[in-house]
Amino acid sequence: MNLAKSIPVFKLYGESWHWPTPDLLHCESIHSRSSLYDWSIRAHQHTDLVQILYVQQGEGDIEIEGVSLPFSQPCVQIIPALCVHGFRFSTGPTVFRCRLPHRLSPSLNSSLAVQCRC
Repeated sequence: MNLAKSIPVFKLYGESWHWPTPDLLHCESIHSRSSLYDWSIRAHQHTDLVQILYVQQGEGDIEIEGVSLPFSQPCVQIIPALCVHGFRFSTGPTVFRCRLPHRLSPSLNSSLAVQCRC
């Protein structure tokens, strides 16, 4: 089976509907979504969203393109569009996730002097 076809593509993890807000930036706590999935988000990708993950408290593992790496507080993870990623969090972390349309990411990269790539 083609691996690319087996990786789910979402706007928001686990949801099949379009972008749920007129805002350019969607932010939520990990608790609001990840607790529904036992603190484990399987590998997936977003076609046109850049995700910024801020870990304020807690730890876990991030899987990027099939490679799993541990993370701990405090840290920021920037995940570009189409990058296959997943997470496992310790129970009850304080983590916030923001997503913005991919078309805005060049401005973000310039502002932060960071290049996002998998």
